[in-house]
Amino acid sequence: YGIAAYPKKHTPENIPELYQIAAKTGGVFVNPALTEPFGLTLIEAAASGLPVVATNDGGPRDIIDTCKHGVLIDPHDASALGEALADAISNRPRWKKWSQNARTRALQEYTWEGHVTKYISELEELHFHRELPRSHYPKGNLTKFNRLLVTHIRGIFQGEDRARQELIDLIQSNRENLGICVSTRLNREEALQKIDEIDGPRPDFLICSSGSEIFSGPELVVDKSWEKQIDFRWDREQIKELVRSLPDLSIDESEQRYFRITLSADANSTTMRKDIRKLLRQHNLYANVVYSYDHLFDILPIRATTGHALRHVSLKWGIPAKAIIVCRYQTGDESMLLGSSQGVVLGVPDSLTEQLRGSPHIFFARQSGASGVLAGIRHFQFLSSFTEHETYL
Repeated sequence: YGIAAYPKKHTPENIPELYQIAAKTGGVFVNPALTEPFGLTLIEAAASGLPVVATNDGGPRDIIDTCKHGVLIDPHDASALGEALADAISNRPRWKKWSQNARTRALQEYTWEGHVTKYISELEELHFHRELPRSHYPKGNLTKFNRLLVTHIRGIFQGEDRARQELIDLIQSNRENLGICVSTRLNREEALQKIDEIDGPRPDFLICSSGSEIFSGPELVVDKSWEKQIDFRWDREQIKELVRSLPDLSIDESEQRYFRITLSADANSTTMRKDIRKLLRQHNLYANVVYSYDHLFDILPIRATTGHALRHVSLKWGIPAKAIIVCRYQTGDESMLLGSSQGVVLGVPDSLTEQLRGSPHIFFARQSGASGVLAGIRHFQFLSSFTEHETYL
């Protein structure tokens, strides 16, 4: 009846050796599974030059058709399986052909190098030539920053005079390497007006309108790539028409932006938010519903949150998460604290941010405003030297 060897145990490192032993002794790999969605083991066998006898269900059909290194069988027919095994082993010329095909085609079709080579060759055959629009980056080198302080207007620019001045002095003394990002529900013009009124330092990045707008550079120009990203499945007019049918709600025309629909509610805020989300789901509309303040709700594109906006800034300008500190006060910025950057909760936390207590990268400052921001910077030693990580939000 021959000899069967059952290894008592094996590690992942041993698996290639098992295939190689079978290949060197002129054997085959058999996979008689009733169903095989993909067939990774057949590719592993091919990489070792080992022919296969495999189930005719699922992925093996495509793999064997590609690699030409074996035969398919009906796993319910034991006699046919035995005959296929005996034939595969005894027909030596064909076995050698299968083994050669296995090694060659596994490298061509099932490695990253092979995939990239094939992908590029397919692209070259398309012969398309289209001039891409030139990106217009704002003047100034935003990539110079190796740290980014993210807060809202009150976070940096308001508070007792002594703490406020200390924070501004700290920012100015590190301005060469420290970027400033202000996140606000206000639009660009309103935010800059507020900053000018309190004589605050001009930010390098603005995340406005509840995360639906990003501006950057000395001139704070709009980030078109962010607009393109959040435009996914955003049907502004249909959403506006739909929410008009809800009682106790009215559209606040003075607050409207293209990527933000603001509603004023007379009813309970928690219940109303659920009602809005339910209505959108019933009509297969994708959007975020955020409670702002004073019974105001913002409906935003599904990809538009302050957290996603900050991640976009992090990736686009190459600022690692470890180099970002987020100081949050107002409701609506919880998503900014859920990444891997360092977070500072200013003042008395609400119920959502209270759930983050105990997280190693979240610091709860007792103070609000500039005093709380300073406490967070000291807690994380944010402006001390650090090793740059290739980790983004």
